[in-house]
Amino acid sequence: MKSKKKVILIAIVVLVVLAAIIGGIVYFVKNRNTTPVDVYSMELLNSAGWAGGESSLSGTITSDYVQEVYADEEQDVEDVYVQQGDYVKKGEKLMKYDVEEQELDLQLQELEIKSSQMEIEDLESELSKMRSARAEGTVDSSGSAVMQASLNLSSLKGDILAKMMKNDADYVEGNSEESSEGSSESQEKAKQQSDGNGEEGGENPGGGNGGEEGENPGNPDDDKNVLSQAVGSVSDAVSGEGSAEAPYIFCVSSDTVIQYSFIRELLPEDQANAKYAEFRVYASQEVYENEGEPDDTIVVTPEEYFVPGGDSTKESYTPAELKAGLRKRVLKDSASVIGDRERGEGTDGAPYIFLLKGDENTKSIAGSLIMDLLDENATAMFKFFASEADYTANEDKTTATFILNPVYDKEGFDTAALYSIAEIKEAIAEKKLKSRIETVSDSSYGDGSANSPYIYLLSKDGTVQGSVIWSLVRGEYYAEIQEFDSEEAYEANPYKPAHSVSIKPGMALTGIEAAREYTVLKLDAALKAAEAASRLPNVLKSEITDKKEDAYSGSGTMEDPYLYRMITGGRVRGSVINDLMKSKEFAVFYEYDSEEDGRRENVANSVTLRPNTIFKESIASFGWYTLTDLTDALVTADKIEIRPERKTVTAGKSYQFTAKLSGKNSEVLSVTWELKRNKSDATTLIDGTLTVGEDETADSLRIIASAGGKRDELTVKVKQKKVPDENSGGGSDYDGGGDYDSGSGGGDIDYSDYTAEELADAIADKEEEIAEAKQTLNEAKIDYEEAKKEVEAATVKATVDGEVTLAYTKEAMPEDGSPAIIVRGKDGMYVDVNVSEMSLDTVKVGGVIYCTSMETYEQYEAEIVEISQYPASSSGSDYSYDSTSNPNSSYYPVVAYIAQSDGLVTGESVEVSYSQQSMGTLDEESIYLQKAYVRTDDDGRSYVYKEGKDQRLEKQYVKTGETLYGQYVEILSGITMDDNIAFPYGKNVKEGAKVELSENTDNIIY
Repeated sequence: MKSKKKVILIAIVVLVVLAAIIGGIVYFVKNRNTTPVDVYSMELLNSAGWAGGESSLSGTITSDYVQEVYADEEQDVEDVYVQQGDYVKKGEKLMKYDVEEQELDLQLQELEIKSSQMEIEDLESELSKMRSARAEGTVDSSGSAVMQASLNLSSLKGDILAKMMKNDADYVEGNSEESSEGSSESQEKAKQQSDGNGEEGGENPGGGNGGEEGENPGNPDDDKNVLSQAVGSVSDAVSGEGSAEAPYIFCVSSDTVIQYSFIRELLPEDQANAKYAEFRVYASQEVYENEGEPDDTIVVTPEEYFVPGGDSTKESYTPAELKAGLRKRVLKDSASVIGDRERGEGTDGAPYIFLLKGDENTKSIAGSLIMDLLDENATAMFKFFASEADYTANEDKTTATFILNPVYDKEGFDTAALYSIAEIKEAIAEKKLKSRIETVSDSSYGDGSANSPYIYLLSKDGTVQGSVIWSLVRGEYYAEIQEFDSEEAYEANPYKPAHSVSIKPGMALTGIEAAREYTVLKLDAALKAAEAASRLPNVLKSEITDKKEDAYSGSGTMEDPYLYRMITGGRVRGSVINDLMKSKEFAVFYEYDSEEDGRRENVANSVTLRPNTIFKESIASFGWYTLTDLTDALVTADKIEIRPERKTVTAGKSYQFTAKLSGKNSEVLSVTWELKRNKSDATTLIDGTLTVGEDETADSLRIIASAGGKRDELTVKVKQKKVPDENSGGGSDYDGGGDYDSGSGGGDIDYSDYTAEELADAIADKEEEIAEAKQTLNEAKIDYEEAKKEVEAATVKATVDGEVTLAYTKEAMPEDGSPAIIVRGKDGMYVDVNVSEMSLDTVKVGGVIYCTSMETYEQYEAEIVEISQYPASSSGSDYSYDSTSNPNSSYYPVVAYIAQSDGLVTGESVEVSYSQQSMGTLDEESIYLQKAYVRTDDDGRSYVYKEGKDQRLEKQYVKTGETLYGQYVEILSGITMDDNIAFPYGKNVKEGAKVELSENTDNIIY
């Protein structure tokens, strides 16, 4: 027995040893020659910056910018917000058009989106039921019920939309009788389908739509179904979170007591901690239970605070007393822009008044605001109060008051810092250098003679009023304007200014504007330009009667168009226009307000004619036309879009398509429709109506719409009409295209009664119906965004800080094509650049461009303030170039403001560059991988190798988007910025391989 046990023991030991040996061999074989695969973080690999691209162009530095606002003759002006002489900040409103119809359209588009979303939810719910039935198994049935269910769901969309329109608080009453009827019908259907449970959005005492959680009185035993007789905490609310979107809702009676401590909790002294709430006051418990309307609704917002009335020791208040004690908050925690003022015009008699919370030592006045006030030459008063209640009780009960006068020098203030009154007082001291020269008497010394000229001392970037220059020259005075970098520099050497300019009697002043302020450098450049302009001859014509003789230059080609220079109000003979069009030649007409403007190339108006130019009416050869006439008559087709963007059509059916044209006077263009790929003569496209023949065998059709040189194409798949099964017995006619013609019926369908084949067909049809509904939703969203843009564009805003030098009232808009509002930008440097129409969508107002001086190679940052709606009036070859330069492309003027422009001079050429990052158009979450890191399997699916669990390599499928420049692949989903990615080639690169995080950028492909 012992011998047997010994043998067994030995066998066990041998097996263990063999297993160990085999395991070691396997481990050795598996791991020999296996080097960990390097993986790299997405922070290193993400090429979004490169994918953003960079465009390079050339630009010119200017020292003048004027924003001109022209009133659209086809729109009524609702309001003009500025007057001549006003100073505006960038973004402030100038004018607004009456867009009541567009605003209503925006509301309807918003409702259409909600309706489509609800329809998709219903369809997906029905699809879920079908799939559940398939999972459980099916038996034979005719299938008519599933078709009826589809009909019921499809019919819901119109009902949903009508109901939403009725319940929407912003909806304008009385749009149409049809909408009202639709709303009533949808309410009745909703009521029938809801089984009385309130889920269909009926109005409830809790407020809002009944579908909102917590607002339905619900169970009669619930305390929320009883009007609150005392409110002392948020737990007394029937719903809400205290936010703007979900305010606390309190349902109360007129006798309800509201604790003062709770009012202070809702509206504390610190506005940032205040809450939103509504107190709905009902006449009785019965009215509330019967879902009646409240007698009053008291809205509490963080913009308000509460002032106890009468006895300040009261511990509670009624709803009426709460309403009476609400006051709008006036005091601000800080002041950073002039728009933060409470009132005032910025003058000595009516200074800007800023009302702030705090005292003399409270840091709440932004250095940037101090700079703006001094730049504007404005007077401002800062008044501090301990609390809103103190201000309400007595506006003179201040804790501190300070008046900032324009005589103060802005040197020493940091635009990024906040200052207290005490700090401002300390920073302001008597200085010998002035920040402004506004009168001749502002000189520091001298008598204006040739031997003792007036000497004006300016601080860095100080300015002199143009009117002073005019007074000096006309008064035959001699003067020298000197600029020093600092008070210390002046004290060290008062005879060595950083910049200076001399004024003498008889100097040319062409272009010097009396109301404008000039730095020393800009004044010097303007005086030199005026002197040069005074030597040029008069060249502007009042009439153009001969195509060649009256041309200033040019040969009529695209590269060298005829150039005509005219005085404002000049006329062109119609025969010249017709001759140019007949000869298919190119021409540009420039209009200037004066010869001086012509010398300075201050173009007031321009018109470009090309061989494909279209006029909304024929040009009479013996007629006379101003440039305004020609501009009004021009027709432009910017874009044409076929609507709706259907994916499929069904044989035997008809569909209506429209072509949406954009561009000036584009409504006069006729749309040409063209149909391709059809194999049946019965398939036709006439004026946008597509009729698909029942015998059509083509897999797809192509629809083409063109007008004014623009075209759009739409390809739709053709579905063959299904023939009903004679044995179905359901009497349904379903064509598979989402349109149904079925008998009565409805209710929930038991899909377990259908065969697998019938249910599979129904699921396929439902999936297609959902796809079409999602497409409709997408189109509704596009329409919404377009409507939103129209509404937003109705308000014209200032593109730069500057002075309003011209402003018409809304009752007296100009009718001669001249500007309705002019804003002259404050002193500074601007860069003019022209962008190809093919690159126009890559730039936007507010985007940043970078300018490199061709003289010093210094780089400057500039913000785009204007992108012209009209192309530059010259050939693209004369302007800037970028990667999309094309001699057949139009170029659009773009103006950008350079805030820090030291070292730049007017007329200087600069190299301009920008990218999607600088424009702010590149999504920060975007992921672009170099194409080499993305592989494709045999099924065409894209994948990458990434670090998975236990530091092992795993294959990850990804969804890809566009490919930029042939090498950067956009990753839409599958990986995130937290992943580590491997180069997907090499003998060791396979799933399960060990990985090692590397930071060696030498091996990375960008």
